[in-house]
Amino acid sequence: MDVFMIILFAELFYSYGYDDLSKDQYAIQSTTSNCVPQSKCVAGNAVDGIYSTCMRTNIIGTSSPDQTVWWSVDLGNIYSIYSVRILFKDFGSQYEKRQQGRFAGFSLYLSEASVRDSDSRCYVDGPELPPLNFTTTCVGYGRYVTFYNERLHGKQYPTGYETSPVYIELCEIIVKGCHKPGVYGSSCNIPCPENCQDKICNIVNGTCFGCLPGRTGALCENNCQQGWYGQDCKNQCSGYCRGKATCNHVSGNCDNGCASGWMSSKCDKQCIAGTYGSDCIYNCSCHCQNDVICNRETGHCDKGCKPGYTGHFCNELCLPGRFGDRCEERCSGHCLNDKVCHHVDGICTDGCKDGYIRKWCNKSCEHGFFGTNCSGACPENCIDTCRHTDGFCECPAGYKGPNCNITSDRTSDAAQEFNLPASWIVGFTVSVTLNVFLVIIVFFKLRQRPIQKECNTRRSDVVHYTSTDCIHNESEDTSADHQKYQELNLTRDENLYQEIQS
Repeated sequence: MDVFMIILFAELFYSYGYDDLSKDQYAIQSTTSNCVPQSKCVAGNAVDGIYSTCMRTNIIGTSSPDQTVWWSVDLGNIYSIYSVRILFKDFGSQYEKRQQGRFAGFSLYLSEASVRDSDSRCYVDGPELPPLNFTTTCVGYGRYVTFYNERLHGKQYPTGYETSPVYIELCEIIVKGCHKPGVYGSSCNIPCPENCQDKICNIVNGTCFGCLPGRTGALCENNCQQGWYGQDCKNQCSGYCRGKATCNHVSGNCDNGCASGWMSSKCDKQCIAGTYGSDCIYNCSCHCQNDVICNRETGHCDKGCKPGYTGHFCNELCLPGRFGDRCEERCSGHCLNDKVCHHVDGICTDGCKDGYIRKWCNKSCEHGFFGTNCSGACPENCIDTCRHTDGFCECPAGYKGPNCNITSDRTSDAAQEFNLPASWIVGFTVSVTLNVFLVIIVFFKLRQRPIQKECNTRRSDVVHYTSTDCIHNESEDTSADHQKYQELNLTRDENLYQEIQS
């Protein structure tokens, strides 16, 4: 008994220091008994601060139409609450047990919303009968305080419980706590820990009823364990933050971005088709084999490239001179203007060099044709056929030229061989011939003069002509020789040569 008194005294001491949160607040109830006047039984009578005015509901009971009853007060805001005091209708000692039996078995709920549930229940009465002036600690936080009672069909109740008819008559309900938010203690002057949810904490010891997202501990002094985040640290990080970093312990976001292949603020979504890399900011190459989507992490075309492309990303053209699947095919080498063929299909897009046809310029002209698009026909005078590129051919006797379309002779051949005019060749030939002829004549004439002198000498020795006769005869011979030289003198030769040259 002494211990009970000590506890009661302590409760009264603490409750004395707290604020009255329920006075004159808005109250409602499940049913209202017919009273005259009706105001004598309304819900607000239980929070008007006048102990003699009471609320009253319709009866409940195991044999009554109504089997449950409730009354609720809206405190107007969420507060830290310490205790709830209830004054039940007291008709004196003669009816005390009956009133206690009607009061017995009730429950109290403390909630943020007007809907009560098992999580918000802070007190359940029984099996002992409660005092008509009842006080209980109901440490918590909330906006609504709800009184609830029932008498259900077929249920066995403890001895002393009134089961039918049962009137619920609450004359006053006093909710004690702190009006000032974010504080605790009997004087409501100690700040709650800064990481308490809604700045609300246990009104007695300051422990947090809940923590801000990302915090844990009785005083919300700790961050969530690595790899977890959010309210009550119940959410697990995606595991795909860049660099294998853990996510933000509050939001769960990957503050430094996502690992390759992942996207969204929490990096919990794979890259959409056609994108890759960290945060999926890159687009796949459109040249992956068979239009297969590239690797979401690396961007590589794991199945290979379309014809004409190469590299891990299939974003490089085949090297010049190659084309096709895996760039293994070689261009023909006969594209016009020495251009390489198209990297995909090997086609010479600008056409072919002379002597070649088809899209790939990989076929020579047919026998007997040459030139651009093989449109030229080989000359008729060619031996066998002409060269397919330029029409050049080997000529038979009597024909010349790259296409054997020029008739030939020895003079013109020489001129053609030395690249000289034909008139030059003819003049040179005549000049050489005349000079040779003149040399021969002079040579013979020179040989005749010594013979004549010898003859004359022999004559003087044998015939014994007189000196006068010899002189006469010798002069005659000399004159005759001179006359012959005049006929073939050098001046005439030069004139003749000049005439020939002209």
